[in-house]
Amino acid sequence: MDIQKEAAHFDEVWRKVRPTKVTDELPIPGAPSLADKRVLICSCGSGRDPVRAANSGAQVFAVDLSPAGVHKAQEMATLNRVSIDARVIDLHHLDFPDEYFDVLYGSAILHHLNCDTAGAEFRRVLKRGGIGFFEDENTDRNPILGFFYRAMSGTDANGNFKKYWFAKRIGTTNERMFCRQDLEALRKYFPNAEARTDSFMFFQKLSHVADMRGIGLTQAMDRLTEIGIPAVRRHSYEQDIWFSKQI
Repeated sequence: MDIQKEAAHFDEVWRKVRPTKVTDELPIPGAPSLADKRVLICSCGSGRDPVRAANSGAQVFAVDLSPAGVHKAQEMATLNRVSIDARVIDLHHLDFPDEYFDVLYGSAILHHLNCDTAGAEFRRVLKRGGIGFFEDENTDRNPILGFFYRAMSGTDANGNFKKYWFAKRIGTTNERMFCRQDLEALRKYFPNAEARTDSFMFFQKLSHVADMRGIGLTQAMDRLTEIGIPAVRRHSYEQDIWFSKQI
């Protein structure tokens, strides 16, 4: 991963975000309550997720490669009158003690990482019985979207996306599709790691690569498809990754 390039891209993204009030909490499957739990938000981005975790009663630590993202998380916490510890840290090299966290959480971040290197760090800092939950990861299980990404954007020798041919990419060229090999890399450290798909996303992704045009229509198309063919969920573009550190 080109860390400097990744950080610079998201500095530009997060500087545009305005702090807002956040009232909802952060639900974690397998963790009935986050009260008094030590939670690490992996890639704190706009700062919304650290505040959600704090609203749940957690002791919150938030990290990001982007200094602007860390600053935005601190601004969001101040506005919402919650306390967080936000730091600029690479998820491949976490500056925390062994078995420090009860919960690791991230959103759309694993497909930016080397899951072997990051997985080793996740295991080191997670307590026994602790949970890792990473939402909204992409997947290569849909053959149509897989073809689109590989044929229309192309990948480099490491499988990272290049620019699209006909549309502006939202994201960085450090990204790739989260595939079975990534899940197997995590299973080296967490044998119970699994991919979960609770809803269907396909047509929405077409809006994402078209500068969010027609997003309402494509969301409705996804919902109707899922209602008509529930089994189509397994071909959703997005999935959640869950694991725990066995006792």
